[in-house]
Amino acid sequence: MEGDDLARLPRPGLRERFDSLAVQCLRALDYIHARGLLHNDIKPQNIMVHPPFQVKLLDFGLASAQAESAQYGLSGTIHYIAPERLKGGAVDARSDLYSLGVILYDVLTGGLPHTGEEAGQVVTSILRGQVRPPREIDPAIPERHAAFVLALLAPDPASRPANAAAALDLLNRGAGTPLSLDTPETRASFVTSGRFVGRDDELQALLDLAIAHARPAGPAARPAGPAAPPADSAARSPRLVLLSGPAGIGKSRLLRELKHRLQLAGVRNLTGRCYEDGGVPFQPFVEVLRQLPRPPQLPPALRPILDQLVPSERDAAGAARPAGAVAEPASPGNAAPAAERLGKQEFITGVADSLAQLAEGSRGVVFLEDLHWSDAPGVDLLELLLRRPGMGPWLYIGSLREEEARSAPIGRLLEHHAGAPHLRHLRLEPLGVEQVTDLIASMVPFADRPEGLSRLLAGRTEGNPLYLEELMQSLAEDGTLRRHAGGWIAESRTLESIRLPPSLASAVVQRVAGLPAEERAVAEVLAAFNRPASTGMLAAVAGIEGSRAIAAIEALERLRLVTLEPTSAGERLAGLAHSRIREAI
Repeated sequence: MEGDDLARLPRPGLRERFDSLAVQCLRALDYIHARGLLHNDIKPQNIMVHPPFQVKLLDFGLASAQAESAQYGLSGTIHYIAPERLKGGAVDARSDLYSLGVILYDVLTGGLPHTGEEAGQVVTSILRGQVRPPREIDPAIPERHAAFVLALLAPDPASRPANAAAALDLLNRGAGTPLSLDTPETRASFVTSGRFVGRDDELQALLDLAIAHARPAGPAARPAGPAAPPADSAARSPRLVLLSGPAGIGKSRLLRELKHRLQLAGVRNLTGRCYEDGGVPFQPFVEVLRQLPRPPQLPPALRPILDQLVPSERDAAGAARPAGAVAEPASPGNAAPAAERLGKQEFITGVADSLAQLAEGSRGVVFLEDLHWSDAPGVDLLELLLRRPGMGPWLYIGSLREEEARSAPIGRLLEHHAGAPHLRHLRLEPLGVEQVTDLIASMVPFADRPEGLSRLLAGRTEGNPLYLEELMQSLAEDGTLRRHAGGWIAESRTLESIRLPPSLASAVVQRVAGLPAEERAVAEVLAAFNRPASTGMLAAVAGIEGSRAIAAIEALERLRLVTLEPTSAGERLAGLAHSRIREAI
């Protein structure tokens, strides 16, 4: 991550930006505390400042649930440990706030509040709780900054601010322009990080199928779970699992959760995507082949197919050999037919054989997303993979919008293989009212369980999770959803008087319409590209200087409008988070 931690930054510069540093740290703590977590190791090395001055809280290696923190005993770095931890007492959000107070005291004064030549002396000083007032060290320190830091460093937790919101109230006393915990970015973080709700059965079914395919040798070869299928069940095992539902129903979130579970289980998985404009032939499979290392020894028949679909970087750049060098003639016995001379079915068979060859004997899962946009060659390849005898190395799991799939090439496959054992079809249903309540209650810490609001939103959205997220964003941005007395409320005379965007599309349009010029320019380029792109490419096409383009991309990511995906080369590709955002733009 680009930037420097606080320990490396000069104190005078940090002191000049004290308010910005403090409020950004409080926003981070407010977010994790609202999720029921304590960081337990707040120190300068774990706070990164990303240019121009964006503060990020790092290293959650010692983090724990608030209810369990006391069970783990002493944790953290000695100078920053709250006294109640040293005493073995109960800990809560105020312990993290104490640690932040130590950091901010150092920013103001250039020294730590408790020091000693040995650890025992530091502990004794912390337990005594006597701190030299910052203004005794430097009278130029603003009174409100000094008072704020001393409040965080109170030895008795009961004398400290109860939470990040109360701490910010102290910081704002006497400030010309009060700061807020809530920004468009923090609201987006809350709303888009709700719990995974209502899809447990589908997730377990997919996980069981994936692990059974990847580890077919029996229970001893895989983690505890359902027994491995018997050897004669290969013909009955699905080779393609299709996950369907309307836009925003939660297909991508479910597949994301599944990928995480497979990574934890050590199951290899790769992803390819289809795009509305089609892309290249076999688009999702080409993306998968790019992720598979090419072995040095390839069957001669496969080499021209892979060279055409996935040319190496050297071939693509025309640098496979030194300038002026002449290629060695292929020996007649090993000459492979040029891909252009292969018939359609022969080429498709070669692509299927390449997927098997590059698996190199190991099994795994290939995700094919948005198959309603697949081209006809891609569907023909899927047909071949479905009809091949035996279990291949890959279980294919695809997602699609069924209403669009019916008139697309993939619709033919759905019709031909309906009910066949080698194709499993899972449909995601809308969330029920209780599930909607669970979801929005996990987004922000409501003062009371939001059952009335849930009924209203469930009726408007018909249980669509993406639409729910967009409506919650809208309610937060217009002030209907706000903080009150330590919790959140939906403030309105009656729930029925709450104004809601009439559709998912209008909710997304409303959010996109308010973007600043450079962020909108980047979003428009991404919408035109309709696939992930490098920051350099986006900057060039949008006509924005590189560092400003990166700042715009990162702002869009914080708003959850863009996702950033790392590549094997260490580059990050930016893409729109959902097709509905592209449609809105």
